[in-house]
Amino acid sequence: PAGHKGFVCLLHGSGGTAANLVNNFEFKQLCKELVNENYGVIVTEAEEATTGVDADGDGKLRWAYTPYDSVTNVDFANIKILTDTFYNRGVTNRSKLRYSIGMSNGGAFSAYLSSLFKYKAGVSYCAPAGTPLALISVTPFQFCMARFDNHENVGPQGNADALSNSNTLTGRGICSKYFIKEHCPLYPERFARRGDITTAKSTAVFNELKSKGYLDSKNYFIGFSGPFVTAYQANPASFPELNSLTALQKLFVVEQIDLSVSDHQMYSDYNKATLQFLDRQCL
Repeated sequence: PAGHKGFVCLLHGSGGTAANLVNNFEFKQLCKELVNENYGVIVTEAEEATTGVDADGDGKLRWAYTPYDSVTNVDFANIKILTDTFYNRGVTNRSKLRYSIGMSNGGAFSAYLSSLFKYKAGVSYCAPAGTPLALISVTPFQFCMARFDNHENVGPQGNADALSNSNTLTGRGICSKYFIKEHCPLYPERFARRGDITTAKSTAVFNELKSKGYLDSKNYFIGFSGPFVTAYQANPASFPELNSLTALQKLFVVEQIDLSVSDHQMYSDYNKATLQFLDRQCL
């Protein structure tokens, strides 16, 4: 926005891309609120995501947060180059405050990025970030976790590590906040959030889930979405309502189920808390 008060780098998770991020419903909600609060938004992607080459051979295409410098680490170097380019073009200037928000691997990268370049503040969703970093960083940092995160690199231990890292920062006199999203029941209109799924169709998908035993008596989804996705893929015709949706709409349904379970997904539930943290940190 013209006259923006600062800009925020938004960072995707493992296997993600810039395009994936800006088309994700939950991230789009955050983008809208950031712009509405007069922040600029920069979305880019990991070098491995752009090239499609797993440079470090870890089996994932994602951000690299070591080495911890902007000379030998191509991702830190790219962020610096992009930011300098925006300065040189007059899109923004060096007086503007800088922030980062990331999901999963992007959340961990947000911690290292905001610390290395001394951003005003950083935020991680569904990533505990680095325990060694919590011992040295001077950048205010917020953790937004998911209660039943089932990701192999997070889970209960990751949630506990995030809280520990937040406490370590606080104990060192560095502002840090910690939030954890709880699970919630599904409801018939939930899938209409996307905008291109009607309330009637959302209700039909909800009823299909209910009739097939995926929801308990209080409409909490039972377990995680994996078995449901496997059952659908094995016999799509047995899920006529879900099967009538487009591929992107089906993906959205699964994402919303994950969110209701409070599994490993970007979420917009704490957007206001995140905006407040960017604005005021712990003041």
